[in-house]
Amino acid sequence: KEQKALVKSLSEKYIYIVIPIIKDGVISAYLLVKINKDSYNKLTKSELYAFYNLLSNAVFSSVITVELPYALKKAVGYINLNLSQELSLSVLCNISHCSKNMLYKLFDDAFGYTVNDYIVEKRIEMAKLLLETTKCSITEIGKNVGMPSNAHFSRAFFKSVGMTPSAYRKSSK
Repeated sequence: KEQKALVKSLSEKYIYIVIPIIKDGVISAYLLVKINKDSYNKLTKSELYAFYNLLSNAVFSSVITVELPYALKKAVGYINLNLSQELSLSVLCNISHCSKNMLYKLFDDAFGYTVNDYIVEKRIEMAKLLLETTKCSITEIGKNVGMPSNAHFSRAFFKSVGMTPSAYRKSSK
């Protein structure tokens, strides 16, 4: 699945791109790139992905990451790459080759919250990015982040962020 970069135009000449650097499915750092606006607008979608991959691969050697247990890396990687899909605990256990209890313990030890809370938080992070950078409808964003019920998406967003998705979009402009 594609990883979205946050694009902000802070002047008339340049665009600043915030690219999440992902290693083993976990965001380990962010890279800020300044690019000429005219050059950016001429790039095709495939060239943008190639640019992103080139930059993210170039910084892996200098990125400091926290070592996570292999089973947790597998589960987190799968979650991060499949946020728009339905994610079940049984699938995560199969991917990570561990029991439900072990998976719960790994998430609690590493992040301080449950597997489900981790999934919701990652979905909300992606929703915030989409609200800031796209004109997609709230319903469409909810579906894109794996929350097809508009009511469920709005409640989860409000619980996490403290405002509705539409209020967040307005405040981010």
